Amino acid sequence: MLRSSFARSIGWAVCVLAMNGCSCSDDPATPPPRDSGPRDAVIPTGDSSPMDSGGGGTDSGPRSDSGGGGGDSGWAMGGSGFVASLVEKVDATMAGVAPGFNLDGRVSDADTDAMGCFELDYTSPDGVTGVDNEAAGPFGGALDTFSGGDFNATIRTAMGNGDLLVLLQLAQTDCGGAASCEVAVDVARGLLPTGVTTAAVDGMGHLTAGQTFDVDGSSPIVSSIATLTGSDLSAQFPELAISLPFGDATITLRLHEAHLTAHVASATRLDNGVVGGRLDINELAASIAATGMFDMATAAAVLSSFGDLDPADASGTMCQGISVAFVFEAVDADITPP
Repeated sequence: MLRSSFARSIGWAVCVLAMNGCSCSDDPATPPPRDSGPRDAVIPTGDSSPMDSGGGGTDSGPRSDSGGGGGDSGWAMGGSGFVASLVEKVDATMAGVAPGFNLDGRVSDADTDAMGCFELDYTSPDGVTGVDNEAAGPFGGALDTFSGGDFNATIRTAMGNGDLLVLLQLAQTDCGGAASCEVAVDVARGLLPTGVTTAAVDGMGHLTAGQTFDVDGSSPIVSSIATLTGSDLSAQFPELAISLPFGDATITLRLHEAHLTAHVASATRLDNGVVGGRLDINELAASIAATGMFDMATAAAVLSSFGDLDPADASGTMCQGISVAFVFEAVDADITPP
């Protein structure tokens, strides 16, 4: 019998409660069966790349250099500075609408598409089909579970404490009258200035505009040439790392071939942002195992039940990647280079 989305989420919750005592399948080497039924209706770390994201624009792509003119720091001087004020996962609607990107170039169904890992794709709010985003479905429940019960609340707390600050800088926020243009984008992990213990937040727990943050010089600064069409920004980065509290430890969600899009509402605000990419199951399992809360086989077996990308063979039953996408907004910030 095929495992339901609800059962997959419960299975992960049981593993969290049982810790290393949970095998999560009759055979940990064999992932649970794929769910072919209907679906249930971003954060750098010190040892990994910051918010790398990839865009939907065909002309956008990562820069080959590590910076945008900011000397050895890699942080470009000038431009408009922003801090992500919120980063959240969003559940899919009952109609199958969810934010995200078509990461595998396919429009997959749950019955016949082995190369789509037998996972039904979503449709984006603006009508793009083939959206891959397991965080909008069952894997979102797993994110809630291993972040302490509420992924979004955990992210808000970490941002307010200054533990999860994503800084962005755009060389320009308009094309000077042209229909489109290329824009240099830098992304880095942020730190609270010396003597400041918390970031200012509004009543919703979102970071407020006009604050000062430092670029963490110990973390990589990721740069890209994005495409700005009208007010729509699309950027591409090789990797985005999201640091997520996991009990008393931290796990890292590394988004490969990440995508980032946003509406440049003004020189001081980015809204309707979406960032997403592919998680490597073995890589994420190793990060979870490093916390000591699970062994590698257990983590990999459970994560495999959420796989929807990179099938290992034509059977589509052993998929090695999990798609995720998160929404974000950003407000202006004064950024101090390292």
